[in-house]
Amino acid sequence: MSDYNRYGGSTPPWYDWGNYVKTAVVEDGVTSIGKFAFYYCSSLTDVTLPQSVTSIGDYAFFSCYALENVNIPNGVTGIGYATFFYCHELTDVTLPQSVTSIGGNAFCDCDTLTSMNIPSGVTSIGERAFSSCDSLSGITIPAAVESIGNLAFGYCGALGEINVEASNQNYTSVNGVLFNKDKTELICYPGGKADGAYAVPDGVTAVAASAFCGCSSLTSVSFSESVTTLGDYAFSACGSLETVNISAGLTKIGSDVFSYCGSLTAINADAANPVYASVDGALLNKDKTELICYPSGRTDTAYTVPDTVKVIDGYVFSECAALTSVTLPMGLTSIGDMAFCNCTGLE
Repeated sequence: MSDYNRYGGSTPPWYDWGNYVKTAVVEDGVTSIGKFAFYYCSSLTDVTLPQSVTSIGDYAFFSCYALENVNIPNGVTGIGYATFFYCHELTDVTLPQSVTSIGGNAFCDCDTLTSMNIPSGVTSIGERAFSSCDSLSGITIPAAVESIGNLAFGYCGALGEINVEASNQNYTSVNGVLFNKDKTELICYPGGKADGAYAVPDGVTAVAASAFCGCSSLTSVSFSESVTTLGDYAFSACGSLETVNISAGLTKIGSDVFSYCGSLTAINADAANPVYASVDGALLNKDKTELICYPSGRTDTAYTVPDTVKVIDGYVFSECAALTSVTLPMGLTSIGDMAFCNCTGLE
C-alpha cells in the first residue's frame, strides 16, 4: 500500500476494516509488506507472513494495539522506522539472523515486550528503537553493532542492565551501564537499575544526551573531575533524583538537563568550577548573571532571584508546583521561553 498521506486527511482508507479484522495471513509469493500496510489495524491480534517476504516498510504495523504475534521471515534484512510503534500487546518477537538494522522507533511503546534477542548481524539500532518498552528487562548488544541512536533504550522502566558482547569494537558496558568502547562517554543508564546513588566513573568525559532519562530509582548523582559535558535532557524525568553535585571540571551543561525532576531539591556546584555556581541549591553561571535551573522539587513557596541575575533561561521554574511567588531583580533583561511552565501554585 502507498503512503496514506496521498489520500489527504488523517484517516487512511483501510482504517474501517482494520477496526474489526483480528487475523491476517499474507499469501505466499508476496515479497514486500509496504509502508503503512497494517497501519491502525487496532483489532488485529495475529499476522502470518510467508517466507517469501524480504522487506517490511516503515510504519507497517504502527498502532496495531492488539497485535500479539507476528512471525518475521528469515529473508528480512531490516526492521523499518516505527514498524511496531504502539503495538502494546506485542509480548515476544523473534528477529531472524538476516536482520542487520533496527530502525528508529521500531518497537517504541511496546509496553508488554519482555525480551528481545538482537541478531548477531545487526549493525545499527535507531533512535528510540526500544524507548518506553516498560516490560523489557534486559538487552544484549551484539559484536557487530556500530551505532546506537539517542534514547534507543530510554524510559524502559524494567530495564535493569544493558550488556555488550566483549568483542564489540564500539561499545562496552560496566555494571549494566552502556558506554562507548574507551569508556569516555556514558551513553545509557538503564531506567530500571535499582541503585539509588551513582558516581560517574573517572575517565568519563561526557554524559550523552538523555543518558539517564526516566531513571526512576536514581536519587543522587556525582561526577568525577574528568566529566566536562552533560548532554541535553541528560537527567530529564528522573523523578526520584534529589541532589546533583557538579564537579569543578564540568564546564558544559546542555538544555533541559534536569527537566521534570520532581524530587530535585539541590544542584551543588563545586566552588572551584570556572563556569557554574550554585546559590541555595539553584544553578547559575559563574558570575551569577544567568539563572540556569531552579530545582523543581523544592518546597519553598517563595523565591527571590539573586540581584545579580540579568537572564532567566527557558524552563527554569518549570513544574515548580510549590512556588506561589517569585521576586525578580531590577536588572533583569530577559526571561526564556516557558520559564514558568506548569507553576500551578504561582499567584
